Amino acid sequence: RLVDDGLLGADKLEVPAGRYFDTLTTGIESINTLGGQATQQLLDLVQQQAAAARRALWLMGGALAMLTLLAIALATVFVRAISRPLGQAVDLAHAVAGGDLSGADQPHGSNEVGQLIAAQQQMRANLRPIVAQVRRGSESVALASGEIAQGNHDLSGRTESQASALEETAASMEQL
Repeated sequence: RLVDDGLLGADKLEVPAGRYFDTLTTGIESINTLGGQATQQLLDLVQQQAAAARRALWLMGGALAMLTLLAIALATVFVRAISRPLGQAVDLAHAVAGGDLSGADQPHGSNEVGQLIAAQQQMRANLRPIVAQVRRGSESVALASGEIAQGNHDLSGRTESQASALEETAASMEQL
C-alpha cells in the first residue's frame, strides 16, 4: 500500500506529513507484529524440536539401559555355561586322581570343554579294566605269597621234625 500511495518509490514527498507518519507507523507496527509472529512460530518450532530431542534422548537412554541389562544377563549365562562344565571337568579329574573310577558318564556338549570331559570320561572308562586287572594280579600275588608263606611254615616244621628225628637217631647210634 505504501508503494501505491507513492511513499516508498517517490522522488519527493507529496503526501501530507501527518498521513505519512501515520502510514509509516502503521507499516512499522505491521512489520513488528509480523516479526513477533515469526519469532513466536520459530520459538514454537524450536520447542517442538527440543521436546522431540528430549523424547529421543530418553528413548535412547532406556534402550541403552535395556541393552546393558541384556549384556549383563548374557554375560552371566555365558560365564555359567563355561564355568559349570569346567567345574565338572575339574571334579572328574580330582576323582580320577583320588582313585575313584566310579560314576556314570554325564552328557556333555560338543565344544572344547565338552570334548575335554568326554576325553576324561573315556580315560576313566579305559582305566577301570586296567585297575581291575592290576587288582586281580595283586590278589593273585597275595594269594601266592600266602601259599609260599604257608609252604615255608610247613617246610620249617618238617625241617624241625627231621632235625629232632636226626638227633634221636644220633643219640641211638651213640648208645649202640
